[in-house]
Amino acid sequence: MDGRTQSILTGNHFPLVAGSLPAEPYPFIRQLQEENRALREMREEAERYAKSLEAERYAKSLEAERERRTDTARRPWSLKRLLRRA
Repeated sequence: MDGRTQSILTGNHFPLVAGSLPAEPYPFIRQLQEENRALREMREEAERYAKSLEAERYAKSLEAERERRTDTARRPWSLKRLLRRA
């Protein structure tokens, strides 16, 4: 095992005993790095999307609550008032 041998997990070379390292990484290392980068980008995009959906749902719930309160205030003869008079 020498500098030509790479870790399967990281793609890093082990310590060099003799000779020199290849100028470019092996094709499978480049492929792993590209896939890793793509997966990270997809995760970040999915996280942004989930947060936007959560914010949208929260905004809609606030809007519905405000409408419900204003509708109750607009009705001069609410059910509670009618029951109190009876």
